[in-house]
Amino acid sequence: MKWRDTLRRWGLPLVAGVWVGLCISAVERSLTTNQLGGAIAGDPAPELPAVDAGNDWGQHTPRTSAVRQLPGGMSLEPGRLRANVKTEFNPDVESPRVDKTAYLDPMSSVIGDVEIGRGVFVAPFASLRGDQGQPIYIGNDSNVQDGVVIYGLRTFSEGKPIPEHMYAVRGENYSVHVGDRVSLAQQSQVHGPVWIENDVFVGMQAFVFKSHIEAGVVVEPGASVIGVTVPAGRYVPARAVVTTQDVANRLPEITFSYGLRDINKATVHVNRSLAIGYSGGVPASHAR
Repeated sequence: MKWRDTLRRWGLPLVAGVWVGLCISAVERSLTTNQLGGAIAGDPAPELPAVDAGNDWGQHTPRTSAVRQLPGGMSLEPGRLRANVKTEFNPDVESPRVDKTAYLDPMSSVIGDVEIGRGVFVAPFASLRGDQGQPIYIGNDSNVQDGVVIYGLRTFSEGKPIPEHMYAVRGENYSVHVGDRVSLAQQSQVHGPVWIENDVFVGMQAFVFKSHIEAGVVVEPGASVIGVTVPAGRYVPARAVVTTQDVANRLPEITFSYGLRDINKATVHVNRSLAIGYSGGVPASHAR
């Protein structure tokens, strides 16, 4: 009779344990593929297409990953250049214009009326949206780093320009105008109307809106600059919030002892080299 008592006591828990184990095993097997249908581990990498000599805008395009299909016929593609769409406020459709010496990472996105100059490096997950605020200009040897967002207030209403949402630079109106040798560091946001002059560093997670940043300025990480002109050769301390012109005028000057005095020069040098390297070029220091 002891075996019957043992069965009554342990039989049900034993069956339940086996059932739970089988369920866990099934879940583990289902997790070996992700929601897009591609293997998470143990699956060979897909064939990469050959390097393309250039796209319609003259930009050298490196190897890109294959398009992955989503349910309902949608797809995930690498970042790309594409035209904006017509809207009730703006009937003009524009496509990005990229100098052939610039490099745009395949996971970046450039839309609409955007012009990118010589030697520019645009990193993964950067977004340049020239579909509401137009146009956007990025000057020569500048860099737009990971996660940067460049956007602008609507610059047209029923097809007519809104001057207060633009800056005039050399006789032309821009939603966002970024000069030469400017660094926009990771996750910074530049929301037009904005004019950034040459040799400016905008630090990580900084925010610039409705402002004019004159030449040689350093906007330290996490700072916010809204509705002002920052005089040339000044720096905005980390996490400072500058919203009045009086505060902007009293920002400290960059001196020889300032710790970040050369940060932009070094950043431009590194990103210019990255643009050359990722584009398949040879850095000048290694050329023969």
